[in-house]
Amino acid sequence: MKAYVLIDVSQKQEYIFKNTKLKDNLYHSAIIKAVTEKIPDEILNKHIPIPVTLSGYLKAMNVNDNRIYSGGGTSIIEFDSVETAKKFVRGYSLEVIKAYPDLELYISMVSEEGLNLENFQELRRELDKKLDEIKDKRKARFRRWTYGIEKINQVGKAQEVKIDQNPSKDDDQPKEHYIWARDFLSNRLKPEINDHVEITHELQDFKRRNEEKKTYIGVISIDGNKMGEMVNKLSDYESHQQFSRAIDTIYLKAVAKALNDHAREELLHVTPIVLAGDDICLIVPAEKAIPIAKQIIENIHKSLTDNQVEYATLQKVLGQNETLTACGGVAIVKVTYPFFDAVKKAEALCKNSKELLYRNASPNGTEGGVKSASFIDWEITQGQVISEEGFEAYVKHRNEEANFHIKPLRIDQTLHYQEGTFSYQAFEKMINRISCQIKEGNVSNSTLEQIKKHMYHGWQEYQLFFDKKQTEAAQLVITMVDELFKEHHVNTTLGTIHDPETNTYMYILNDVLEALPFFLQKEGV
Repeated sequence: MKAYVLIDVSQKQEYIFKNTKLKDNLYHSAIIKAVTEKIPDEILNKHIPIPVTLSGYLKAMNVNDNRIYSGGGTSIIEFDSVETAKKFVRGYSLEVIKAYPDLELYISMVSEEGLNLENFQELRRELDKKLDEIKDKRKARFRRWTYGIEKINQVGKAQEVKIDQNPSKDDDQPKEHYIWARDFLSNRLKPEINDHVEITHELQDFKRRNEEKKTYIGVISIDGNKMGEMVNKLSDYESHQQFSRAIDTIYLKAVAKALNDHAREELLHVTPIVLAGDDICLIVPAEKAIPIAKQIIENIHKSLTDNQVEYATLQKVLGQNETLTACGGVAIVKVTYPFFDAVKKAEALCKNSKELLYRNASPNGTEGGVKSASFIDWEITQGQVISEEGFEAYVKHRNEEANFHIKPLRIDQTLHYQEGTFSYQAFEKMINRISCQIKEGNVSNSTLEQIKKHMYHGWQEYQLFFDKKQTEAAQLVITMVDELFKEHHVNTTLGTIHDPETNTYMYILNDVLEALPFFLQKEGV
């Protein structure tokens, strides 16, 4: 009687980012991938500086690779008998615990008895159900960080007191571990990128040379929309494998194409943190982060016209005139900012984009005539740890309310503004037009700061600033915004959209002016 085993790791982020060094993060990320997914033979046959891998253990048990579905940090393995499956579960879990005691590995198992194995959905539901039952039994973990009197480390935890150690001893992993982790995570991306894209695991590589300005990086998080719904439409094991491979290929090519397009004339550093199916996390230079994230999502949206093989596979789960969509978040922070916090920020922004997608959905599950849409959100953090005071502090002025954000922006929307949602196309046009005026000397940074300052003081003061026509440059900027939206029959006043029912003013320019300095760096201004 056949048996099936599901392998999954919980608390992935806590394990990956338990140390503050990027090298350690990459190494721990590679460990999770190695213990939960198949490793290609060309890598498995080389020296791997970690003691336990899923592929290596299954190879020792003579389990055929064709019986493994693997992807996105999980694997489902088919065994010939329940006894063999139990032997694997006991042996493999023990080896993983011994090798990686901090890793939370969970394994569930079901036999074919009473199951319709031709229906993959039923099999996956049973495996997930048993896995959840195991996770529910785990004990809560409590950890004292500090009593408030110990010396603390970079992330605010109590610094560990080391006993009986050589002060010169380095606790870091050996250099070959980092090299392997870097190559293991990026070996699939390397063949797809050109010579102007350089994969690095050193954050210092993102620092600008011979410049006094503080360097920023962009952490990009991208996640596919409605993947669970599509997977639930697949009824057999083979279709699930084909779907997983198609998604993996589409997302990888979307990332590579975006990186190549933004590295045509100069070297572009990139650090891949996660490349697992529809789950993407990258580090890129801050001035290219928003455009790269937007283009990756756009490439995913257009992927079915460029990849006919994958399109044939995805036709099984996509409706008529439906395409793939994704949402993204970008955290722009200083290169010295705590890396784990930046990743969490990017993922939260990606989640915020997805929430907007569902808020805008119509009762029948469609939005704008399609089942899904692509959104992008970002945040620029100037401070090291504590974010600056948010714009929400300025939302109430007498009997009026102010909204300073137009993001998240919809990428696949042709109209500049539709039912409360702004398009990325409108944002991009505003950035380009203002940049041109700055280059030509018609608009200065001080003018833009004046506009921003008067936004925060309420509509009356903001309106008075332009009525006095103190500067032609400020009037030029506002006129450009109003004319841009007038092209799409949207009535704006001094770069704002007013809702008379709630007496709310939406200031279109705030997000544009905040992101503008990074686009100007890209343009060399």
